[in-house]
Amino acid sequence: MEGGEEVPGLFEVDSAMVAVGGGDIDIGCGNAFGGAGDDEGADDATQKENNVSGPSSFAYTAMPFSSKGEFKSWVKDYVRNVRQALKGSGVAVEDIKKFMEEAPTFVKWLVDKYDDLEFFMSKSMNPDAGLIFSYYKEGAHCPTFVYVKSGYKVVKF
Repeated sequence: MEGGEEVPGLFEVDSAMVAVGGGDIDIGCGNAFGGAGDDEGADDATQKENNVSGPSSFAYTAMPFSSKGEFKSWVKDYVRNVRQALKGSGVAVEDIKKFMEEAPTFVKWLVDKYDDLEFFMSKSMNPDAGLIFSYYKEGAHCPTFVYVKSGYKVVKF
């Protein structure tokens, strides 16, 4: 998190602008790989998007809150729903306890950072399933996305 602090119960992902489409991109090695000349850079017409929230990535949709109070209400219900979902899916009691011990810390961090956050829903369009939060770290050109760890299932490929 900002300033190198880690917030228990949350994880973050830094995003970047990436080129999309099938165009050729010169990597700056002249014609060594069949590219453009030494002084030619990437095509200005190349479409770029955020690798986390762009249209071809995770299909996040903005989810604004009308007030900090509305957000506090949502996050309180969300923590309760995650706890119930963890219990219902057979998660170990000690893992549920850990989540509930972390919740006040990450909720406080989110509420304190409310004015700096943007809120997104996943493609399910179900805010009760969880939200994704983003903010800009000092000097960053792309946002950092923040997730509640226990709100996601780990899938191994």
